[in-house]
Amino acid sequence: MRSVIFMMLTGIAGVSSWLFEYHALTLPGGMISKVSALDKLSVPLTVVIAVLLLKGEKLLALNWAGVVLIVAGAYLVAYKPIHG
Repeated sequence: MRSVIFMMLTGIAGVSSWLFEYHALTLPGGMISKVSALDKLSVPLTVVIAVLLLKGEKLLALNWAGVVLIVAGAYLVAYKPIHG
């Protein structure tokens, strides 16, 4: 039963993500880059949650470097410099 609940929550999260991305496409002003970048943060978030909650889940320094690069990439995609 617990697995079914997690599968349902995963489905709801996935569908919500796609709905937000679709909505961002309809908005003026280039919001899709920010929404898509936020969506890509699900990978690092999953890794961090797995390390914290699952017993025996360990990552090497190279794996953590990959997580950091994903976060940095998402930030750079969503970053919009202020021209003053």
